[in-house]
Order: sequence, then C-alpha cells, then structure tokens
Amino acid sequence: MVQNKKLSTPANLLAIIQIVILYYLVVFTGTAQAQTPSFFCDIRNETYVSANIFEFDLYITRTSILPLELACFQSAIKINTAFINGGDITPSIVTSSSEFNAHQVPLAINFVQGSNNCIKLAPRLPRTNYTAPVATNGTMVASNIGTKVCRIRLSNTLSFGSSPINYAWNYTVSPYNSIVSAFVPGTPAINTIVSSANDFAVSNNVNVFLEGLYNGSEMNKAKNEFGDGQFNGPVADLVTIQLATAPGSIVKEFSNVNLLQNGTCSIGLPASSAGSYYIVVKHRNSIETWSANPVTFSSNPISYNFTNAANKAAGDNMKDFSNGFFGIYAGDADQDGGVGVSDMVLIDNQSALFASGYLVEDIDGDGGVGVSDMTIVDNNSAAFVSVIYP
Repeated sequence: MVQNKKLSTPANLLAIIQIVILYYLVVFTGTAQAQTPSFFCDIRNETYVSANIFEFDLYITRTSILPLELACFQSAIKINTAFINGGDITPSIVTSSSEFNAHQVPLAINFVQGSNNCIKLAPRLPRTNYTAPVATNGTMVASNIGTKVCRIRLSNTLSFGSSPINYAWNYTVSPYNSIVSAFVPGTPAINTIVSSANDFAVSNNVNVFLEGLYNGSEMNKAKNEFGDGQFNGPVADLVTIQLATAPGSIVKEFSNVNLLQNGTCSIGLPASSAGSYYIVVKHRNSIETWSANPVTFSSNPISYNFTNAANKAAGDNMKDFSNGFFGIYAGDADQDGGVGVSDMVLIDNQSALFASGYLVEDIDGDGGVGVSDMTIVDNNSAAFVSVIYP
C-alpha cells in the first residue's frame, strides 16, 4: 500500500517562504536602484556678444548606461558680483536654442539681484498619462555631448567687469533650487527626483598670462585685420584647458575658453569628477604648459595661478616678466611643442605677404605679421624653449 508523503514540514515551508521573499527583495531593490539614471549639468560656450551682453549654453548630459527620460528641469545659478560690475541684469532665453521636446522647452526665466545674484530657470510641468498604456513623452537626454537645455542671454545696463562669471548652483529653496527629475522605468512610470549637488558643475579658475599679449600689467586683446579686438568684452584670447593624470592621459578637455585680459579663465567640472589632475594650458601660438603637480578638484571651487611663480609650471617652464609675474612662452605657431625654424618660416612667409588678421603667425596679437613677431620667436628659439612635461 502506497502512503502519501509530506512535501515539507511547517518549519521547512516557512524557511522556503523566507528565502523566496528575500530573493524578491534583493532582485527588485537592486533593479530599482539600477534604474536611477545619472547625469551632470554644466555651462558651456560662454560668449561676450558685446561689452554688455553675455550668453552661455546650459547642458545636461547622461553619464549612466540606463536611459534618462527627463520629467522636470529647474535651475538656480548664482553669479559673481564682480562680473556684474554694478549694472542691472535682465535675463532672457535665446529663441529656438533648446534641444528639449517642445512641451519641455524652458519659457520662464528671472534674475534675483543683490546678495544672491541668482538666475532662476523655471520648469515646465511634465506631460504624462499614468493610465495604461503609460505615455510620458519626456526628453531623452543624450550622453557624450549631452542635450542643450537652452542658451541664456544676460543683458547688463553697464559693461561687464573684468572678472569671470564664476557661477555656483544653488540647492536650497531660497532664492530658488536646482532640481532634475526623471521618469524611472516602471508600470506606471515614476517621476523621481534624481539630482544631488554632485550632479552640477563647479566653476574653477585658472590664472595665466600669455607672453605674446602681455603688456607689463595685463594682456592686450588679440586683434584682427581691422585693428579691433577679435573678441568682445574683457576677453584677450581663447585657450584650451586640459585635465590629465599623466602625459598622454587626458581626462577632460575644455576648448575655446575665454581668457580675460587680467589672466583669468574658468572651467566647470562636475563634483562627481573630483580627483587630482595636472592642469594643461594650450594656446594657438604658445607653448603647451603643464602644472608642476596634480591639482585636487572637489565639490569646492579651486583656483590655480600660473602667474605668480615659475615653479607653478612643470620644469619652471615660464617666461619671467621681471616684475613678479610669469607667463606662458610664445612663438609655437605650428604647435609642434617647440619654438624654432619651422615657426620662423611660417612668420617670414606671412610677413612677406604683409598678412594681417587674427593669425597664428601674429605672435604678439597686434593684427599684423612682422618684425615684432619674429623677434619673440628668435629669442625663444635661441633659448631652446619647448614643452616640458611633469
């Protein structure tokens, strides 16, 4: 006679249930965490349209493999009082500058002037349908180059000052806070705040003088063929700033950075990218120059000054102006890492053609190519000036 066997005792059954519950907790908790996308926000393409009009692009860039479907974006950006220079600021959004879906394109912007000096960009309400089938219609944020939120224009009743904008994101309710929310995958999709202070770029300053433009106290503005400054406002010229862990290992590059006449330029690095990096300065006809040591970037702004000591650069590779200040050597017109015959050939040929304009052969930036440019190259060639790596 065959007898029925118990499949499990009550104790065994309880253990099995506990294991199953634990399994689902682990799986679904992990999934929920994995579904939270990551990103960073930064400011790019800063431009002085005129002495009293300044524009910049506001970007959001996805950094995770998981998709980032934007639900809401609002920002609060504080700017430097010295940059405002005593004027009154009126902000606006440049028409058709946003890459967001039409219903998420920012429309409202305001500026709180005074102790906060805060640019406030209001969000658009998310367009959603949480009933099946769920339709969220949020902007899908791109990785790599990111997605442009909009281009912001600041109009000043006075000329902007000689200091950079030095922006700082605000995260508190007063005067306004920076918040990003996203639709987290699920049924229905969940509108979830995904931002923290680490997701917003920190404005950092680098101070550097260019030998070719230096006039004894600050830098002249690089000129064009008309004898006017090539760039508006207090911009002397443009530089490229790189962050590197070692020669040949570039981690981040900022191109077309405004270098102001007082030697200041600024770059924005997300707090999530904190670390120690060499600062590399490159200019169209100057010697590539590295910081002597790695510089630690964190959630707090840093300032690195190449101008006050030769040893701020690797190998003390700086031009001594004999007044307590130092600058990056000029004359590398062909950007091969040294000043020599090949640079002389370029300058000699352009000089023979009476060339003028914003040219790499115009070493001193006066708008023309001639003897003064050749003199700088000849002196630095005789001194065997070239790039020195740490």
